[in-house]
Amino acid sequence: MVVKEIIDTEKKYVSELQILVECFVEPSRRFLSGLKAISANDDSVLDSRENVEQFLNEHNVIFSNVEQLCAFNEVFLKVRYDEERREERRSLEA
Repeated sequence: MVVKEIIDTEKKYVSELQILVECFVEPSRRFLSGLKAISANDDSVLDSRENVEQFLNEHNVIFSNVEQLCAFNEVFLKVRYDEERREERRSLEA
């Protein structure tokens, strides 16, 4: 029962991390990179270029490991789920 709760909680956590990556981290990173490329070719937006670069750096620091965290937790969830299934089979065989 406790293990099932852990697995269910981990599923929800992984799902929320995936949503964060897909709906915010990746789109905002693409957007900021696009702004950086546009501002790199236009000297009239020097202040904006510096702001974009600063924001992009801050974004990368804040979300630097979200994808790794998501991948790790997906693996953890699969391993834990597989272990739970093996334990259930053993208890049915006993």
